[in-house]
Amino acid sequence: MKMKRSHTVFFSLLLALLQLCVVSCGKGADTGNPPESIQSTGPVDTEPATTEPEKTLWDDLPGENYNGAKFSMLSEEASTWAIVQMTAEELNGEIINDTLFNIDRLVEDRLNVAISSVLLKSANAARDTARAAVAAGQDEYSVYQNTLDVTAPLILEGAFRELRELPNLNLDKPWWDENLRKSLTFNNKSYTLIGDCSVMVYESHYCIHINTTLAKDLKIDRYQTVRDGKWTLDQLY
Repeated sequence: MKMKRSHTVFFSLLLALLQLCVVSCGKGADTGNPPESIQSTGPVDTEPATTEPEKTLWDDLPGENYNGAKFSMLSEEASTWAIVQMTAEELNGEIINDTLFNIDRLVEDRLNVAISSVLLKSANAARDTARAAVAAGQDEYSVYQNTLDVTAPLILEGAFRELRELPNLNLDKPWWDENLRKSLTFNNKSYTLIGDCSVMVYESHYCIHINTTLAKDLKIDRYQTVRDGKWTLDQLY
């Protein structure tokens, strides 16, 4: 969905804070013993040592005030094979729900925004709602999450902003999946991101099994085909 500039800044921070929560929980304190004192007959320098603050992945993230701006994400709720939840309204003791709730509150407090999500009954309903909103010139939704098979027509219709048009969105950050982004880039343009904001990507995978007998009959060297960069969907079919 075409996103407002202020919403784009927030979305970058949302993903960053998610990564921050994961990393900071795994970083322990320094429990080593202090070094022994060294005797010296010369003058003692009592000036405190100055050190540069340690650089982090989040140093360049914005921290502006957006005066209660609304940030709404559109998705579907009927999936029986994936977790499509992207926000949480309250704590309920479930780890994914509560993590999303706490992240939302961190971002809302830092940027003074209001985060919400709209879950429709089906993937097609979410697609049709997005299409209607764009056709009407509405800016009701900032992020749209859906499966690519129903989303592709919206990309061709020009419903989304091209990623490089979005300010403050650093695609080199580790919370974006670089390989998938590259595979979804066509004619040097990309409209799709996959990253830590959605739990869905970590649990929804397909496997491709190779029929070695058929490959041999068709004289396809599957390994060399991959090395040559020719393993495409057309080749698979």
